[in-house]
Amino acid sequence: MEAQKYDKIQHLSHSLFKRCTGVTKFVFELMVLVVEKWEKDNQKKEGRPNKLSTADQILMMLEYYRSGGPSRVQNIFSYGFRLWIE
Repeated sequence: MEAQKYDKIQHLSHSLFKRCTGVTKFVFELMVLVVEKWEKDNQKKEGRPNKLSTADQILMMLEYYRSGGPSRVQNIFSYGFRLWIE
C-alpha cells in the first residue's frame, strides 16, 4: 500500500510544511492530539476502523478548506468527512 500523505510531508521544513497545509507543524500536531482525545473519549467501538490515520484525516480537511470548499471537491464522501472532522 502506498504511504499515507502525512508520512510524505512530515519531514518538510517548517516553512514548507506550512505552505503545504496552511498551518504550522505545532498547530497541526495540536489538532491531531485534540481529535485523537475526542475519538478516545467519545467514539464507540462499533463499525469498521478508519483506513486513514487521524493526521491524514486532518490533512484532508485542510486541503478541502485550501481548495475553496465544496465547489472544488468532486467526492461527496469528502464533504461528509469534513462535516465529521469539524
